[in-house]
Amino acid sequence: MRTPRATRRGAAALTLTAALGLATVLSGSAGPRNGSPSGVDGQATTGCASPAAAPSPIETAGTTMYGSIGALDQALAEIQHAAEGRFADVFAGVLVVSEKGHAIVYRVRSAEFDAYAESVSGGQCLYLRDADHSQATLLALTMRISGDTAYWREQGIVVHMVGPRHDGSGVTVGVEQVERARVELPKRYGTQIPIEVEESAGRVLL
Repeated sequence: MRTPRATRRGAAALTLTAALGLATVLSGSAGPRNGSPSGVDGQATTGCASPAAAPSPIETAGTTMYGSIGALDQALAEIQHAAEGRFADVFAGVLVVSEKGHAIVYRVRSAEFDAYAESVSGGQCLYLRDADHSQATLLALTMRISGDTAYWREQGIVVHMVGPRHDGSGVTVGVEQVERARVELPKRYGTQIPIEVEESAGRVLL
C-alpha cells in the first residue's frame, strides 16, 4: 500500500480548511511526476543496501493491507518534525511503500536536508527525490484557491476539492467545469506552480 503523508504543519493547515467547510486532499489523484510511484530511483540512504523486510500482508474484504514498520515510522516522524521549521522551504512530501519496506521523501534539492535525512534514518531505506516546490509553498496556493471558491462560483466554476501533490510538483483542483477551469485558473494564479485540473463532483467547497 502506498500512503502519502503530510507534516503536522500541513495537517494544521488542512484542519483550518476543514473548519471552513473545505474538502482538501493532500496528494491529488494523480501519481508522482518524478520517478515511478514506488520504484527505487532517487538518492538512497545507506539503509537501502539492506532494506527492512516488508510487513506481512493482511487481507481485509478483498483488499491487501500492510502494517507499519516502527523504525521507518520513527525516521519519518523525525523528518516531518524538522519539516515544520528548519526545512519548511525544502520538504515536499512522503510516500510510504509498505509492501517494499521503504519510503520516498520528496524535497527541493538540498545537501543539508539529505545529510539530515541520512542522520535520522536509523538504518531504514529512504529514497530522496527532487521536488519543484516545497509543501509549504503548495499549501499557500491551496489556501488561496480555497479562499476563492465564492469567486469561482460567480465565474461559473464549481470547485469541489483542492490540495498539494505529495511529490511537490503542483496543486490539484477538482471542478465540474474542467476545460474552462484549465483556462481561467492560470490567469488568476499564474503558471509558476502547475495547477492540474481534474473532473470532480460532490460536496461544494464553501
